[in-house]
Amino acid sequence: KYHVALKNGNTTEYETDIIFNFGEYKEIDVGLDHTSWKGMKAITNADKVDTMTEVGDKISATISGTTSEFMVIHKNYRKSIYGSNVVMMATSCLDNGMQMRTTDVNSGGYGGTLVAAKLDGEYYDGCPDDMKAAISEITFQASVGSQSTNLQNEKHKIWIPLEYNVFGGTTYAAGTEVTAGGAEQFSYFATAANRVMKLGDSGAACPWWLGSPYVTTSTDFCIVTAAGAPNGGDASNSYGVVRCF
Repeated sequence: KYHVALKNGNTTEYETDIIFNFGEYKEIDVGLDHTSWKGMKAITNADKVDTMTEVGDKISATISGTTSEFMVIHKNYRKSIYGSNVVMMATSCLDNGMQMRTTDVNSGGYGGTLVAAKLDGEYYDGCPDDMKAAISEITFQASVGSQSTNLQNEKHKIWIPLEYNVFGGTTYAAGTEVTAGGAEQFSYFATAANRVMKLGDSGAACPWWLGSPYVTTSTDFCIVTAAGAPNGGDASNSYGVVRCF
């Protein structure tokens, strides 16, 4: 009888006991499974994202009583900073739209919005423990709003994309989100049809919020229209909310 442990540094990713008979050969499934949160975390920790995951891989989770599907939309985002990783996103927006702010101001950027507070607070708190264990905090670099191109560094666990993450360009967002913030386009959104999102699993296509303030106004944030195009909307409008991590 042998005890086998797969370790990544001081972290034990998988362990089991096995019994060999003389001359016997056995293969061991070490838990690198892209269909579970624990398995996906093990894959990223082992730096096997490129070979063991695909954009479109899905995992389900029940959050505060509602079951949602999440898919891989990008592999190894800013790897030099975050190491091996996947970006995952819910396959539809929340069932109900949300305001960014109660008034039409974008001062303070994404970090001061109702959306950011909900996703990092109530929504994250409702996630199951195995999903929380797979989520890593990122440094969110978006403009500070008020027509400024200056960026602010914010820590978020669950967040919404920047304009560049979706479109691979900055039509209405500050270009510094790319030149200084290093934003990359998520692979999934390179296909234009994938930019159309529904309100809930069974709702109609809807406009949805992005984390980039609209750089030439002090009232708007960038959005994706119901047709999947870039635009802007007053901060007090109610639009769809995706969830990324």
